[in-house]
Amino acid sequence: MNEVLIYYTKSLIASYFGIILRRVSNHPNVISFYGVTKDSNGDYNMILQYASDGTLREYLMANFTKLQWTDKLCIAKEIALGLLFFT
Repeated sequence: MNEVLIYYTKSLIASYFGIILRRVSNHPNVISFYGVTKDSNGDYNMILQYASDGTLREYLMANFTKLQWTDKLCIAKEIALGLLFFT
């Protein structure tokens, strides 16, 4: 009984996040979400748009000192606008 409940809970969570991510995938400040897959270990993985510069963290680690403060503020503003789209 608990295994069935755990399975349906995981499926519900994956569906919920899928709905939210599909809703924002059309926003220019949010990378596109294509779906969720389950690997051979039973773990769920999100399929997202390819980001040529890697994650934002990787990009900032490599380029933070090269960026002007106006660039950093622009990045922060774009993140905020993307997050506002969730509400």
